[in-house]
Amino acid sequence: MKKDILYDDYAKKLTNEYKEAYDQMSIYIEAACLTGDDISIMLNEVVDLLLSAQQDQRTIESIIGNDTKYFCDQIIESHSHNITDRIFNFLSFYRILSLIAFLLECFVLIVDYQDGIVNPWNTQVHMGGFVFAILLSLVIISGFKMITKRIVFKYKWYTKKLDSILLGIMTIGLFIGIIFLPEQVNQFVPIPRWLFLPSMLLIFIVCTIRKKKEKQTDIEEGNYYSFDDLAINSNIETLRKRHDKYLKKCQKKNIQPQDISVWYEERHKKDMQGETLGKIGFFAMMIIAIVGTIITSDIVDGIIFAIILLCVEIPIYRFMNKGTIARIKVHEMIHEKQTDIYDDSLFIEDIEI
Repeated sequence: MKKDILYDDYAKKLTNEYKEAYDQMSIYIEAACLTGDDISIMLNEVVDLLLSAQQDQRTIESIIGNDTKYFCDQIIESHSHNITDRIFNFLSFYRILSLIAFLLECFVLIVDYQDGIVNPWNTQVHMGGFVFAILLSLVIISGFKMITKRIVFKYKWYTKKLDSILLGIMTIGLFIGIIFLPEQVNQFVPIPRWLFLPSMLLIFIVCTIRKKKEKQTDIEEGNYYSFDDLAINSNIETLRKRHDKYLKKCQKKNIQPQDISVWYEERHKKDMQGETLGKIGFFAMMIIAIVGTIITSDIVDGIIFAIILLCVEIPIYRFMNKGTIARIKVHEMIHEKQTDIYDDSLFIEDIEI
């Protein structure tokens, strides 16, 4: 995997009709692709072609032809995965969610047994409505993408900015709906616990096995890079963007910017302080949740809840902590090399970020 510039940043070099063509093509490609498709590779190819045409002052038609839609379809076809890969890539996004749902419903099952509920395996699960609401939201977003595919090349007023605004509004609306819909969904789509628990566990196990196989294949082919390495590269990119924004702010206010090493040390100190406060708040919320449950519930229920909460929250904390580890590693490399954040040698080589 090659360390590459993010295509949206890369596309900022495009101007006039080349920028307009990119906006339309990016809307179409992002709408036509499914979860797991190599969208970044496709759009980087588009940007490369358009930049080349812009630099050589060639027309757009000379490199992509007269049928833009057909050109985009050809790119999508050359980089799209097969249906099996698409299904697993889609499910992998819900791998951890399925585990959390499984653990929470197991907790409710144990509580039902403690409360003496007759045949709790046939009880309708509340998480079922939540999961169904998420799937329904994905269907709605897919419908929205189908509409954008049909209109993007027909109407120039449908710009990338408008597409992003509409998609953002829809996403927020669906997120709110997911919070309030489950109760209504449960009434129309009753999902028994005996069906829900094996389904969630099966999704987690199958996706985990496939993920491990893909990891092993990447290791054998020399294409595997850990999330820690990716986090380091992402951290460097973020720092550069922050510093560029700081320089523009200083220029606008007509003030002398700090030396980059001074700016970075202050930025690093603030980031580490913020992450420390965040961790304190994270653990405080966990303790409050556990203590509150023990006080208001049976001791056995409280203990079970505490165990399940720890099983869920500890992996989340470990994931969040990778950001802290990456910041510290970047800080150490900068001091060891006596350089600054614009030194490309800080990047972990050959990683796509």
